[in-house]
Amino acid sequence: MHNVTYTGDYSVVVTNNNYCETRASINVPFLNNPIALIIPKKYHYCPGETIELFGEPDNFGSYQYLWTITNLETNEITTYTTGTISFTAPYCTSQCDFSIQLTVTDANSLCSATADPVTISVLPTPDAPTIRISDDK
Repeated sequence: MHNVTYTGDYSVVVTNNNYCETRASINVPFLNNPIALIIPKKYHYCPGETIELFGEPDNFGSYQYLWTITNLETNEITTYTTGTISFTAPYCTSQCDFSIQLTVTDANSLCSATADPVTISVLPTPDAPTIRISDDK
């Protein structure tokens, strides 16, 4: 038995006890996995800001995208299926952290790749300042 690990033509020759031969060949193509990469504009956001994330490859070819965003405090999961995603940072009473994963699948070959996860944080809104008027001169 031979393991095929590269694209190319492979042949086999079979000889029986009468020394008769038969040959067969086959071309084995290997398809490359796409590369998945998450590109955040930044890693810390304020409530109400737009979080925009870009996936690579950037919509070239026929790729399918699956973004999985997990709120690490609530374990709530949200998914998106476009190359670029955009959502509003939620209001948090303390820092909210989100784990973001991206899987890219080539629609033709069905080969896929998953990016290393990225964590982004939404920082809490600071308390409103207190303004006092004083008659001190």
